Amino acid sequence: MAINRSRPAYNREFNRQKLEQVLLFFLHRANNPLLGKTKLMKLVYFADFDHFEEYETSITGARYRKLPQGPVPDEGMDAISNLEHNGRVSRTDIQKGSYIQHQYTPNEEVDLSLFSPTEIAVLEKVAARWREHSTEQIVSATHGEAPWVAVGMHREIPYYLAHYRNNFGALELDEDEALLDEDEVFAR
Repeated sequence: MAINRSRPAYNREFNRQKLEQVLLFFLHRANNPLLGKTKLMKLVYFADFDHFEEYETSITGARYRKLPQGPVPDEGMDAISNLEHNGRVSRTDIQKGSYIQHQYTPNEEVDLSLFSPTEIAVLEKVAARWREHSTEQIVSATHGEAPWVAVGMHREIPYYLAHYRNNFGALELDEDEALLDEDEVFAR
């Protein structure tokens, strides 16, 4: 497949309303005791990059940055804070070992009319795939993907790297860091 790198790396305008609705979607469809803020941000990443990989457009238009716990949308923390501030979600802080996990409960339904059928299908697929995985497992999974591996810490992650997520050889990475099977990704 020929990758068109001349297109803007973030091929649509950022849509805050859609990002907030994606967050609400996952709070409704993937919410369980394993879902905290870190995992929530990874679900948004998977939705945007999965949709881009298949349809050449992201869902939210968010820009992602490589952070120690995996890719995070630049606007993600503001979006969840805005939802909380406006009473659209409620936050509960749970002690989890040595850290506090921020868990959110949605106080409104998702507006699915904002999404195309392909976007809804990808959101459903991401929710079903990752619902029962821990934060550590989803963080490990993102760390094994080309978009996270290929850029420096705190750098923006270009969407076109989504096309290399299942084809690490194209990035010419060292064999020991590129060829991870599912058991190795979830070994933690």
